[in-house]
Amino acid sequence: MSAQSAVPGVFDLAVVGAGIIGLSCARAAALKGLRVVVIDRDAQANGASVRNFGLVVVAGQERGAAWNRAHRSCAIWQQVAQEAGIRILQRGLWITARRPEALPIFEAFLKTEMGEGCEILSREAAQARCPELAGKELHAVLVSLNSIRVESRQAIPKIADWLHARCGVQFLRNTAVLAVEPPRLETSRGIVQAGAVAVCPGDDLSGLYAPRIAAYHVTMWWHTLIELWAWHQPQKQLSDRSASPWDDATRRPSHSDRRNAMRRHCLEHDYRHEGVVRSIPRKIRCLWKRLMKLVA
Repeated sequence: MSAQSAVPGVFDLAVVGAGIIGLSCARAAALKGLRVVVIDRDAQANGASVRNFGLVVVAGQERGAAWNRAHRSCAIWQQVAQEAGIRILQRGLWITARRPEALPIFEAFLKTEMGEGCEILSREAAQARCPELAGKELHAVLVSLNSIRVESRQAIPKIADWLHARCGVQFLRNTAVLAVEPPRLETSRGIVQAGAVAVCPGDDLSGLYAPRIAAYHVTMWWHTLIELWAWHQPQKQLSDRSASPWDDATRRPSHSDRRNAMRRHCLEHDYRHEGVVRSIPRKIRCLWKRLMKLVA
């Protein structure tokens, strides 16, 4: 190994990022017999891959390609979990109908190919199996057996260990990738040779390919703002999905309308905080309202 080489040999694929997306790319390539190296700037995954609820959910995905991918992903997760020794904490998903209008949506869902492995429980049947579901607001429960939950903080390291032990994937931890020019990658530990590169940066928007990412106007600000808005909202307003059927594309704009309403609410709250509005002339207030409608 030369002094400038971070790892000996030439790889078929170099994966930048050891989160779940990077590990998925490494697995797919390794199963095809390719020689793979995964490079990550940290000692272990600490981004969104380990800061989520570990839900592998199929029900509720958009019909078509998205649902097919989710169904296949769940099958892969279960296979990898068994081989890598990952404990599946929960199997199945219950979706409650809190309004009568939601029940026809459940019934329509079961008639599609996405309803495979699902069933509808009446209020009485659901409460018999789960007494915690009390109250007259419960009308029915859609039960999906095509979902699982794992502990992300345990699953991600075990997948990496399994890829290394079973598939021969090599890992370069605590290594920053400075430049990507296949077949060379410049890293903080030297040069890595690879025929192809998969860059999986997670929420790093200012690192590799920052100009390309910026062209899509990706931002984390609104996500945080919506979280703040939702903090004091009633549970019904946040969890009820009776107006958002899975397989009716004509109803999907309601998601956008609701998001815009959240944005307007946040802007209004900030604007009115501590009586700022009263000190601004009426004409300026009118212009501000027009501007807010354009932004949100």
